[in-house]
Amino acid sequence: CFHMNPDFAFTSVLKKQLFDITNKLGNITIDDKIIDPIKLLPWYPLECGYKLGADRRQIRRVPELEELHKWLIKHTDNGNITRQEAVSMIPPLALDVQPHHKCLDMCAAPGSKTSQILEIINRSADKPVDQQGVVVANDSDTSRAYMLVHQCRRTFSSQLLITTHKGQQFPALWNENINTFNGYFDRVLCDVPCSGDGTLRKNPMIWGKWAIYSGLSLHPLQLLIAKRGIQLLKVGGIMVYSTCSMNPYENEAVVAELLRSGNSSLELVDVREFIPLFKSRAGLSSWYVLDDSELINKQRLARYDEKKQAKRQRLESISDTKETREIEVNPNDASIESEKPNNESSNPIDLSHIEDPYLRDCIEAGITYYPDFSSVPPSRISKVRKSVFPPSIDEAAIWHLERCMRCVPHDEDTGGFFVAAIRKVSDRIKTNVKEEVVETIDQEAEVEAEALAMDETSKGNNEESLIDTNNESNSKKSSKESGNKPLMKGLSDFKPLDKEIYQKIKSTYKLSDDFDENSLYIREESLSSNSKGPKVVTSDNQQFKTIYYLTLPVRQILQADREQRLKVVTAGSKVFERKLKSNGSAEYRLLQEGIHLLAPYLTTRHVYVTIQDYCNLLEAGLVSFQTLSDNTVKSLNQQFEGVIVLTYNYDQNDVIDQTNLFDLSTISSTELSFHAICWKGTSRSINVMCGKVEIEVMKHKLEALGLLRPKISAPKREVTTVSI
Repeated sequence: CFHMNPDFAFTSVLKKQLFDITNKLGNITIDDKIIDPIKLLPWYPLECGYKLGADRRQIRRVPELEELHKWLIKHTDNGNITRQEAVSMIPPLALDVQPHHKCLDMCAAPGSKTSQILEIINRSADKPVDQQGVVVANDSDTSRAYMLVHQCRRTFSSQLLITTHKGQQFPALWNENINTFNGYFDRVLCDVPCSGDGTLRKNPMIWGKWAIYSGLSLHPLQLLIAKRGIQLLKVGGIMVYSTCSMNPYENEAVVAELLRSGNSSLELVDVREFIPLFKSRAGLSSWYVLDDSELINKQRLARYDEKKQAKRQRLESISDTKETREIEVNPNDASIESEKPNNESSNPIDLSHIEDPYLRDCIEAGITYYPDFSSVPPSRISKVRKSVFPPSIDEAAIWHLERCMRCVPHDEDTGGFFVAAIRKVSDRIKTNVKEEVVETIDQEAEVEAEALAMDETSKGNNEESLIDTNNESNSKKSSKESGNKPLMKGLSDFKPLDKEIYQKIKSTYKLSDDFDENSLYIREESLSSNSKGPKVVTSDNQQFKTIYYLTLPVRQILQADREQRLKVVTAGSKVFERKLKSNGSAEYRLLQEGIHLLAPYLTTRHVYVTIQDYCNLLEAGLVSFQTLSDNTVKSLNQQFEGVIVLTYNYDQNDVIDQTNLFDLSTISSTELSFHAICWKGTSRSINVMCGKVEIEVMKHKLEALGLLRPKISAPKREVTTVSI
């Protein structure tokens, strides 16, 4: 499945392109089955969600789908569409995000849900700074956090901060509006590590490893992460808790314990009010607590004994000597017969009182049933927590767990998923947000040791990609790094740009006075011993490579980290690159990634070009002055050697087909300005310094506006032959 960005200015063009492709295809036959290549997801807002009739393998190998395959890859790379499982789109929709919100995605990698939230937050980019939003994307695994950088870079957003912390240890941020560490974010997405049994249709290998105790083992970790999310949530804010599991120990049990510990400060919101057309089932209010760990241990021991016995028989067939038997037979080994599960001893329960035939079958199979917490033996209390048990009748009547959403695979032809939206109505949480971090650290060694040992532990496996690097077939595991350790290798400390350096930049590019110099930050590469790329060390002994533009909400988060515990992977947008000259001094070159943020403030090194000139730039890396208009060449001749910005501003008169003008009513002015970073050398030519993806994005927008033209090649020189 995939969705288009509803706020992308040219979504209507994408829909038309997709419609044309599917009309050509019609219904096609793959593996003797007739399929519809593309289906609309009727529950996704503004008709921007689509389901593919063929899987990834079929799309790649079926010739009829080649055009569709190329279209998907192109617009995925450009950030115009995002590939993900259908049910994976539900949690961001359930958050009810508004453009001005401060949002936290606690377990964000690989990032499709983060991108979905960013699409909404990006609407506030042109708003006054006090109305701008921000997204903090966090993941416990540093390598997966860097995957977030790759995934979210396609959105070209400066309103993003990526961090790497264990979710349950995410640092407390100071809320200056209420002078407390309790509650900073308007929205929190808590898509926790889970057993992943809801993905069985896509990952059938999970079934061979599935066990009831998986949910019991993961429940404490999931609860810690969810509690932390609630503590970081503002009063009036919403947290969405989600898993790709159908196990109530990982779902309703966690939600029930949150409501219990919330002391009437939390309430469940019916997710269906945000996604009314999606078919789903109500949450559970009662369930059985079962434990198959003893049965599985016995089965493992039996398999071990079978292997030992088979090996012993092979050896005996080779040699029946006493020595061989003494070496291979261990008197401490248990025989298969003696270790067969004994249901009566394991479950001293009178089955005549068990009315549910399914429960009776479980007990007869050797699975332990606990009617209540008092029946849990002392040896299992650390594993079978009290919070796993269903709520009482009175609690269930107050909490309304039926408001949770259970996504069953056969209702919408999707994977299995669980979603619960929780609103914080007051601040009567029992524990302080800072104290809770200290309290939970002692519990984590045991909790995460179990979670990490689970091969089937997964964050979701619900997100799809055409690119192998984004494949979520790998299981989600918690990071081994402790949340209280100093900055890890590969991380950097963001600090404001030195005033003296800013004055050099301002002098070079003649930045206007209304540019906010406080928005420029550097990341100190010296903090990272294994950072990629050369460190730039200048005569003034400064060490950094890139200058970043950070919006006010992003800077406020860094400032709210009063204890400096926040481990930042990246933030904002790159705007300048520091280059070392032969004399040891440095120059600062503009970067394409952030030029849309700086272009309005540049009063030099900035040339405005015609539409034909701009199209020529996009079609050739090296552009001769002979292909450019006279006014453009005249302006370029007035510029010194070095980086220069070429800008085209939309003009309706430039539209090729004047009878088919694009509706500009929903397009911001920034979408109608196109900027390209170029290098002006000593020859009469300029070199375009834009990446392939960036060029494709600009060409797509120009094409949508009816402006894209073929390039004009430089005239060939006439060769004059002289006869002797």
